[in-house]
Amino acid sequence: MLRFKYLSLLKCCSRSMQIHYALRSVENKNRSMQLTLIRNTLDGNDKPSNKEWANLRDNLSRMEVSQNVIDEIILDSCRPEQLAVGKSYVKYLKKSGLEPNTGAVVKLLKLYFDASKAGIKMTSNEQQEIMELYNCLTKFTTLDSVLGEGLIYSLLLTNDWRRCLEILDLTEISNFSLYETIMERVIQEKEEWQIFNKMVTKNNLKDEFFIAYIAICKKTSGDTFSEKINKILDFIHDNEILISDKVVAEFKRAFETLGYSCSKTSLTKRGKCESCRRHLSNVNVTNDEFNELSKYLLDKILIGNNSTAQEVEAFISFIDKTKPYDYIIDALNVAYGGKGETCSVVQLASVVKHYVDRKKTVLVIGRKHMAGWQKDKMDYIRRNSHIFLTKNASEDDTFFLYATLKSGLNTRFVTRDFLHNYASKLDNNLRKIFRKWQQQRQYLINYIHNNGRIEFEETIRFDPNAHQVNGCWHIPFGNNPKSTFQENYLFLQKNWLCVSKKYK
Repeated sequence: MLRFKYLSLLKCCSRSMQIHYALRSVENKNRSMQLTLIRNTLDGNDKPSNKEWANLRDNLSRMEVSQNVIDEIILDSCRPEQLAVGKSYVKYLKKSGLEPNTGAVVKLLKLYFDASKAGIKMTSNEQQEIMELYNCLTKFTTLDSVLGEGLIYSLLLTNDWRRCLEILDLTEISNFSLYETIMERVIQEKEEWQIFNKMVTKNNLKDEFFIAYIAICKKTSGDTFSEKINKILDFIHDNEILISDKVVAEFKRAFETLGYSCSKTSLTKRGKCESCRRHLSNVNVTNDEFNELSKYLLDKILIGNNSTAQEVEAFISFIDKTKPYDYIIDALNVAYGGKGETCSVVQLASVVKHYVDRKKTVLVIGRKHMAGWQKDKMDYIRRNSHIFLTKNASEDDTFFLYATLKSGLNTRFVTRDFLHNYASKLDNNLRKIFRKWQQQRQYLINYIHNNGRIEFEETIRFDPNAHQVNGCWHIPFGNNPKSTFQENYLFLQKNWLCVSKKYK
């Protein structure tokens, strides 16, 4: 009985396979006949007559080709040199009252581009045709990635090619060859840095553009390659960009293609590369840079909305009388922001003692409510440091930053606040100075033991961005799916690419 069921199952499977292959055979035969029919019409005449187009559509319909895709199939079958044929078909459709659907229009737009790639120069009339299609589609049709691609390919053939960038902002397009095509036009127009700068300004970094630029660099060699690749890496450095692992992989491939030695590596906290053993460049803020930063911040930003004029006046007078300081302590941040074995006021007193024991001048900035903290500890702080307590409603970080800037470049400050709120209000140049100043002068407490011993975070004092040292590039990259801007200037990035020339 079991054997009978097994044989029946085999026969059933065999019959299903026969039907499947028979249907595929019919389908392939139909496709072959459809293709022959289309080719006979397209290849027989530069501009088939309306009657020929009508016959082709009727014959395809009888071959059970869906009305929804007939137009797309015909236009998709036009070879690059048959742009005139494709345009003739669309003209026939409109004359017959058959409006081509979006899919068919996309095929026509792509045909314009393919024709151009085949060496057919776009006339001013054809550029106008493209713009008419663009205006119509963007006015009445919702943009998706397919339509967006078609529009971009054709717009690149016109003087209005920059509208491609607007479409990219409105749609999610991941077609890499499209980005490379755009980048080729951008470079042809010598506008690549305008495009990259606009990405930074809009806070919208597109990995596809980085990868497209690298791909174009790979098509060059020698000094041209070095010049182009160094330019994009300098741009990444200057704009403090942390590239994605996807982009760094393309850099690695490009460098290796040209014979460079590349290795993914890590750095010590002192900036020594584990691969090439070179040390990265230390950050350094000059007096002129610090003065420029101080002037801007003190003039433009440091205005406490919740502070009274009398409080601000008293504070400024206090700072003028007691500065400069070696260390300024953000009292509440130290008291509550760090880990430790002791309570908040004890932690603060321990930090003050740490610096006083080393003969340092200390300023503590906190709020009025701290006056009610443990008396003996607060008395110690008052006796051994300068202290200013703002009103509880005041923005004490504003007072803290004001004092630090007024005290001068040599003053160090202790807080775990990364001061992002202030950095975000600066232009690109001042923000870089601000970050370097933080790296040089900011101290972060990691742990305070009950015996008063303090563990500080070992922050980095070297340039955390992509840069060159003695002809060797060191490029940090993140684990993010997209490139981002550097936000962490005090802690070490884990992932780096070390790139150096091979010497024979």
